[in-house]
Amino acid sequence: MRPRLQHGVGGLAVAAVFTAVFAAADAAAEPVRGKTEAGIAYAMGGVTVSDLRELERRKEDFSLWITTAAKKTGAYLADVQVRINRADGKLMFNAPIPGPWLFIDLPPGRYRVEATHRGLPQTRTTQIRPGDRHQLLFYFDEPADVSPEWERPFKDSPYGK
Repeated sequence: MRPRLQHGVGGLAVAAVFTAVFAAADAAAEPVRGKTEAGIAYAMGGVTVSDLRELERRKEDFSLWITTAAKKTGAYLADVQVRINRADGKLMFNAPIPGPWLFIDLPPGRYRVEATHRGLPQTRTTQIRPGDRHQLLFYFDEPADVSPEWERPFKDSPYGK
């Protein structure tokens, strides 16, 4: 939520400070990238608009795209625990995601994906074949709302239609 700005010189100073703070926070937040113990590359995040755009540019590098959101509003959710096991039970990924997106480059195979938010787990299965790109959506009962500031940058996105 953006603060109301006051008129006059004091208001300009306040506006400059808030603009700098928001710009620094947006620039500082970057997607988290890494590799699992099994050597599987991943990227996760999506807390800021620039974070979402950076992940969007790189999503084709990954075989599985996971999105977490509120069921009624579609508002993105963060801090969801995601666990991915291969069909034989081998753990491939297990971590909380700091934003609504997790992109992971799983090798071909069958997988069980579990996402847990506020103690409530949901499970999906998927099969990755060579060259595949899969998306899994996890919607949780959460009263989260989407602010107009977050709707604007994505109104023209082909993924929001």
